[in-house]
Amino acid sequence: MEAFVALLLLMGMVWATYRILANLYWEIRGRLFRYGPHMRAWTGQARLDAERDRHRQIQRAQSMRMHNREMQLAILNLHQTPNPDFRRAAEAVRRASDVPVEFRRRQFARLRPQLIQHYRHCLSRGAEANVVAESLEDLVVALGMEPFEADYIRQEVDRSATQRRADSPESAAQEFQNRLTQAQQEHDRRMQVIRSLSTLSEDVRQQLLEAEEQRFQQALFGHESR
Repeated sequence: MEAFVALLLLMGMVWATYRILANLYWEIRGRLFRYGPHMRAWTGQARLDAERDRHRQIQRAQSMRMHNREMQLAILNLHQTPNPDFRRAAEAVRRASDVPVEFRRRQFARLRPQLIQHYRHCLSRGAEANVVAESLEDLVVALGMEPFEADYIRQEVDRSATQRRADSPESAAQEFQNRLTQAQQEHDRRMQVIRSLSTLSEDVRQQLLEAEEQRFQQALFGHESR
């Protein structure tokens, strides 16, 4: 009898479970029937949005590569520009604002020798110094650097130009001529003073004149004339 009762209870539990699962199945099926088109539309829109995002990312990457190439070429070809300044290159770098600033700074470090060379070239062609300096600063700032980096470039060019002038044969000849002129003028003044002193005896005057003549020759030749 107890076994029969247990069997009935088990069958009741199985039937109840079946009914619950059946109701759940039909409820889910009904919802899918009602909302299926909307879900399919939402899924399709999500795929479309993802495709559009991917397309925009590709376009941005292509634009960045193009601007990066134009930026580098503008700096590398500075010597080919008709006007001796940095304005064209600065404009090309400003158009490349989508290029990361870290990369632009690396380009400044890599291409700095070209900037120095072109700055020197601009001055040698007689370009206005203010225009060259201002356009150089615009380019340096567009590359993500501080304005004082342009000052460093100008100072480096000025120092090298001064050193070249000092090392040139013309500069050495001019310096020698200046020393000779100064020595001659100093000698003439001393001789005039000695001759103008009325309190000196003729013997003392003559000795002073001879001494000054020897001093002058020693200053010129580094030893007394014999």
